[in-house]
Amino acid sequence: MERISENSEPPQRRSALRRASIIAVAAGALVWFAYGQPSGATDAPSFGMFSSIVLLVAMLLANALFALTEVALISVRHSWIKSLVEKKHRLAPILDDMKREPTRFLSTVQIGTTMVGFFASAVAATTLAGPLHVLLRPAEVQYNVNLSWLAVAIVTLIVSLASIVFGEIVPKSIAVAKPEAVVLWVARPMVVLMTLMSPLLWFVNAITRLSLKPFGVAAQHPAPVISEEELKILVEASEEQGVIEEEEKEMIHSIFEFTDTIAREVMTPRVDMRCVAVSATASEVVKLVRETGHSRIPIFESTIDKIVGIVHVKDLLAVCEGQQDISLIRIMRAPHFVPESKEVSELLEEFRRLRVHMAIVQDEYGGTAGVVTLEDLLEEIVGEIQDEYDAELRSPIVIEEDDSFLVDAHLHLDDVNHQLDSTLSSEEFDTLGGYVFGLFGRQPQPGEEVCDEEWRFVVEETDGARLRRVRMVRRAAVESAAGSGEEELP
Repeated sequence: MERISENSEPPQRRSALRRASIIAVAAGALVWFAYGQPSGATDAPSFGMFSSIVLLVAMLLANALFALTEVALISVRHSWIKSLVEKKHRLAPILDDMKREPTRFLSTVQIGTTMVGFFASAVAATTLAGPLHVLLRPAEVQYNVNLSWLAVAIVTLIVSLASIVFGEIVPKSIAVAKPEAVVLWVARPMVVLMTLMSPLLWFVNAITRLSLKPFGVAAQHPAPVISEEELKILVEASEEQGVIEEEEKEMIHSIFEFTDTIAREVMTPRVDMRCVAVSATASEVVKLVRETGHSRIPIFESTIDKIVGIVHVKDLLAVCEGQQDISLIRIMRAPHFVPESKEVSELLEEFRRLRVHMAIVQDEYGGTAGVVTLEDLLEEIVGEIQDEYDAELRSPIVIEEDDSFLVDAHLHLDDVNHQLDSTLSSEEFDTLGGYVFGLFGRQPQPGEEVCDEEWRFVVEETDGARLRRVRMVRRAAVESAAGSGEEELP
């Protein structure tokens, strides 16, 4: 298949040049109508204002075209374009060229958007601010002030809002919802604009290269860049249209959140760690492995704050056949330590590079805060992974008949907020249990209650000093019940 280039398809180029000439003549006519009227004509002001408004609308439409094209081309699937090529669609070569080599297209969009925005503001300030200033003159006379600046500010604000709404948000939303239809509609106009703007594009690139030359930097042409928020919009639209499943959407959102998560938020806390002393026998380690199903056991010396090694069950089985008194020092591996603030994306890369599956998380004082494994990191993306050794998972949030919620206290506040549409936040605690503990200011007992501005929390289950399950009731529902005499607020 031949590619679109300046020399490969002369007929298409000639057709594009003809369209470019028509657009140039139309643009010139609009400019002449806006500014080329005789200064002495009696109807020049009104006609000039009308033509200026027409010119502004044209620029707004051009801005919308650029926004439509950019988002639609990024959103459209390459497999769909490939199917057009196989069907020999007349626009397939153009779309395939723009998708594979988007540098010229993106440069055209960037320059076009900048120029349209600049000229729209200039036209509005020079032609529409004057008539608005005339309307403000009675106020000038009354208060003895000059309000010309206010006229310019109002016009600029109106044009800016129109550009944002009708030149950016609306067309981009349309492009996300119907990318295939949009790219088919804008393909030929964009070829015309790229041809029309090619001299300007060449000039801008030349100036860029000359400006960068003294610094020894080569001009780079980056690939299409799409922000995280735009990607999330695409994911939501894809799920609504049935392109991806809800589980796939949640997994993609988990990947976004993964980069903002730290080790402290995913680790198994210190109080839940299962460790053995370095003086323990191999049989004790085997017993713990059978109880927990864990394949790696941390080894400590004198205190859990001094982790000295990790015993892997494979190493244990390899040397312990018939020998139950082997020293753990012989088979344990060096532990890998990370701080609580370690980003899990970096930790995952460390696990891959160092070929380890477990890290000991240390607090700011060098003590052991918890342990994090490769499975913990993967579960942040794909959800809970349950194997044959895990107990049957119970739902972390259970909706009761009275519309209250029975919630696992170890659940992260962000997860609680996401599931219950709440706004819980704390700079000191990451989990619901820690948050409720902070509200009490002491160790609570089962059945005790405490409230914040939004919720009433009832301690349902504890394990020693730890909270296990908490019942959450919206205060709005409690206050409604109290108003009807059914229940009183604590």
